[in-house]
Amino acid sequence: MHLSLDGSYTLNGISFQRGSDLTVSSKTGTLMVYYEGMALDAGKKLVFQRHALTEEKENGIRFSGFYELHPGDLHVSMQNGMLQAILHAPVEEYLLGVVPYEMSNSFPVEALKAQAVAARTYALRKAGSSGDYDVVDNTNDQAYMGIKAENEQAAQAVLETKGICGVYKGKMAECYYSASNGGQTELAKHVWGRENFDYLQMYDDPYD
Repeated sequence: MHLSLDGSYTLNGISFQRGSDLTVSSKTGTLMVYYEGMALDAGKKLVFQRHALTEEKENGIRFSGFYELHPGDLHVSMQNGMLQAILHAPVEEYLLGVVPYEMSNSFPVEALKAQAVAARTYALRKAGSSGDYDVVDNTNDQAYMGIKAENEQAAQAVLETKGICGVYKGKMAECYYSASNGGQTELAKHVWGRENFDYLQMYDDPYD
């Protein structure tokens, strides 16, 4: 795994300057980190810990071959002889990498705000639901592809809905969404055999 620390990061007490390029490998059976001719045996787990900045600058990680920024702490471990990388990201920063990929950044800002509320609610409902991580970065949960500065409209939608979730009777709601419904919404019970929710109803959709 090749990555660039485009922010303020430490690993095992070692500070790295902005833009440091590192490689993490598991060829030896343990995690090895290579940086400018140096090698560090990190054992079975390591954490690239992000620190706060006093000025407005990028503060995250980029992976080789990708432009998008991934904010947060990166936890890497060995799982069945392979690298497992898990990003621990604050939910509002996480949403900056979800909203413009689940809905185009070019869409009206009010639509993007609805998407932000739905995506935030989904992520927070899933928090703590599994062992090592809460959500994956694909359509099994929500698409997450990191942050691009040019996705300004999506960022505005996330900011203007900060902390807002869909709730029902004091609990977070099941805020399902899809790109297409074929002209009519569907009941969760019909799809997954789950209980019905009063707030999820079947409606005709004249726009699809």
